[in-house]
Amino acid sequence: MRATDPRAQVLAHLALARFTRDPAEVHAAHAVADLADDQNLLTAVAQAARALGVKLRGPSFG
Repeated sequence: MRATDPRAQVLAHLALARFTRDPAEVHAAHAVADLADDQNLLTAVAQAARALGVKLRGPSFG
């Protein structure tokens, strides 16, 4: 697995978020998942955000 793999990046950010309780890591994971346009990654981020009590921004259209 390469370091540029979006899945690896998202999971690394979520692991850090769980360990440090830093909302910035959840937002970083969300940005990577959003750029990858991967619904599975976005779902994982949304569930982690909910579990950690982090509010994510809604989808932007346009």
